[in-house]
Amino acid sequence: MHSVSEPNLTRVNNYHLLHRELAEEDPWRLDANAFEQERHSQMLRLSFSQGPITNALEVGCAAGAFTENWRLIASG
Repeated sequence: MHSVSEPNLTRVNNYHLLHRELAEEDPWRLDANAFEQERHSQMLRLSFSQGPITNALEVGCAAGAFTENWRLIASG
């Protein structure tokens, strides 16, 4: 039988775990992941293959690793 406070404890524990994970500099290890680096390189090449981009929307940007690389090249 679950007590009334158990869902709250789980929510609080999940919040603290997520907060601790997101406090890391690279929580999803995107910057150090060779697969992600190659994927980002290919997406950047495709993004700029037809010329400069003046406006863009990145859906699902997560930690912003790709956005930062894109911004640096686009403002180049």
